[in-house]
Amino acid sequence: MVEWFVWKPNHPEREVVAHLSRDATFHYGEQAAKNNLKGRLHLESPSSGMYRLFIQNVAVQDSGTYSCRVEEWLPSPSGVWYKRAEDTAGQTVVTVMRPDAALQVDTVVPNATVSEKAAFQLDCSILSRSSQDSRFAVAWYSLRTKGGGRRGSLGIEDQEEEVVSEEEDGEDPAERMVLLSVGPDAVFGPEGSPWEGRLRFQRLSPLLYRLTVLEASPHDTGNYSCRVEEWLPSPQKEWYRLTEEESAPIGIRVLDTSSTLQSLICSNDALFYFVFFYPFPIFGILIITILLVRFKSRNSSKNSEGKNGVPLLWIKEPHLNYSPTCLEPPVLSIHPGAID
Repeated sequence: MVEWFVWKPNHPEREVVAHLSRDATFHYGEQAAKNNLKGRLHLESPSSGMYRLFIQNVAVQDSGTYSCRVEEWLPSPSGVWYKRAEDTAGQTVVTVMRPDAALQVDTVVPNATVSEKAAFQLDCSILSRSSQDSRFAVAWYSLRTKGGGRRGSLGIEDQEEEVVSEEEDGEDPAERMVLLSVGPDAVFGPEGSPWEGRLRFQRLSPLLYRLTVLEASPHDTGNYSCRVEEWLPSPQKEWYRLTEEESAPIGIRVLDTSSTLQSLICSNDALFYFVFFYPFPIFGILIITILLVRFKSRNSSKNSEGKNGVPLLWIKEPHLNYSPTCLEPPVLSIHPGAID
């Protein structure tokens, strides 16, 4: 009979993994049921007197100190089996390590300034991963100050200086508010209330995720980051989180154009027509009226003049033939153009 057993860390008693009876029947031990070893154990006997036990798809919980014990049984002349001897092999320490975490995350887009009502993109790029079998959970965060105010009231440079000063004071510079999260099973979490209905998710490649914020408002100004969790499958076909990594924050500034004259005019149809359409016919009619008045005035002035510009009627100073000795009054004669 051959028996394999293991000592687990922090467990002084040994547990049987498997044993092969003297009639060559293979049996699982209690440890096989605990660590889901059934289906992962494989026994070989390459030669007479040599037995080899394989554990496939090892997991961290398979770590421990293994050994095997052999009992030699012989049949008596009467046909009864009896144990002649037994011996235990040396111990083998097995340590199963998880893959080294090699996850690296970065943001593709730099700091950006966008106009109000425009869209801005928050890319999350996975530069390296720990395994080809990895799945990822991605979440985007908006960074807020501890007082609850958004950093949008400050310029990007001022925000960076404020973060540095708060880090020097040993305080958490910002608290995070989730915009959107996507699990390793591609299940979406709820959208953050300030951005509800304005988010669009894209997976451009297995290692590049993009979140687009539509119809940006000045309240969206601030710092954003993305966090990636790397998940791997265990031998039990269960997914476990290996590591996580968060990108450096990027600054987004949304210009407030609501108070400009251009936005006020363009947002109001009546005001737009009043400014850009109605003045042209009004000014046209006014100019035509002025020209007509000037034209009629010139025609009236020409009709009031004679040939060569001489007035039709002008009166000379009357010439009187008067004599103080004459008893009759003077005779006045008026002719066109003169008085005699």
